[in-house]
Amino acid sequence: MKATAPPNGRLFTLNFVLIWVSTFFAFTSFHLLLPILPLYAINIGGTNAEVGLIIGILAVTSVTARPWIGHESDRRGKKLILVWGALALVISSFSYVLASTVFLLLVFRLFHGVAWAAATTASPALVADLSPVTRRGETMGWYGTASSVAMALAPLLAVAVNAAYGFAPTFLVAAGTAVVALGAASWIREPGRSPTSASPRDRTGSPREAIIYRPALVPSTAMFVVALTYGSLITFVSLLAYANNLNPGVFFLVFAAFLIIARPIGGKIADAAGRSAAIIPGMIAMVIALALLAFASDLPLLLLTASLYGIGFSFVNPSLMAMTADRAAPEERGAAMGTFSAAMDLGIGLGAIVLGFLLEKTNFQVLYLTAAGIGVGGMLVYGIAVRRR
Repeated sequence: MKATAPPNGRLFTLNFVLIWVSTFFAFTSFHLLLPILPLYAINIGGTNAEVGLIIGILAVTSVTARPWIGHESDRRGKKLILVWGALALVISSFSYVLASTVFLLLVFRLFHGVAWAAATTASPALVADLSPVTRRGETMGWYGTASSVAMALAPLLAVAVNAAYGFAPTFLVAAGTAVVALGAASWIREPGRSPTSASPRDRTGSPREAIIYRPALVPSTAMFVVALTYGSLITFVSLLAYANNLNPGVFFLVFAAFLIIARPIGGKIADAAGRSAAIIPGMIAMVIALALLAFASDLPLLLLTASLYGIGFSFVNPSLMAMTADRAAPEERGAAMGTFSAAMDLGIGLGAIVLGFLLEKTNFQVLYLTAAGIGVGGMLVYGIAVRRR
């Protein structure tokens, strides 16, 4: 039997809850590290440019691995890939305890990229299999709240643990939360799969089809451009906050709060009025937020940018993810999500690396005005691509 959505249109099945819990703890592990790794890198002798490289290098392996992982999840089962990914998250989070040099930190980030790719490619593909077709945008929105809640809690916890106990205990907490993600993933029951279902490579005989899932190119390209701005935001906003004697944890808390509130709303709009009805307004909100962030030197303006970007991202990300699922057959959703997620990782990685070098030569104002310009470019790319289709 092929993977199918619940016939009664229910969203909150046991499987969905287990995926949500696994995703929440996987993202908690990830976001425990985000505000700490830049500080740790500086502490062991890294520069601003190297901070961007350390954060962005994760994308190198994740982008490389995601298409293959998506292909394998279609062949071998999405749950299997999710479980192995969660196990690898445990190992990679613990490994940072041993990273005493920038070089070792870069090596461990490469392995972390593979783990992250496996865990976060399989889970949205599973959600797409389980979601009612007419409520797919809403389902993706609710699924996305798992990462949003994690983003709200994890940075504050990371700052508190690091301040009280230091870097190594923070890394151990990140490994512990990944253990919980592994446990939840182990209990998921994957919908039935047809033993004769062909993966993209099996049907076409073309390796390119397994690397890039062509029907997902439009939403994936749009997500890539959006992710360029997101990479600059999550990598350097902590440094911006500390430069102005502000707590970056509060920024992430407000950012995540608006993600939690707005994701289901954006998904419902995308289901009712079409994907673009949520995507375009969301992109506009993100551009405004980045432009304001260039001038954010006090807490009210910093929190305003967090709320605007949170609303924008909440509308854009689940709607593009739903569009990706719309364009893929059930037996191809792993490959589709592999292409989509690889585009997002590549954007985050390049945004962190390239804009990190820009920050090294200029300042935060130039950095975030450039990111806002990239966001405008993303709107144009998406508009042209949708019109052509």
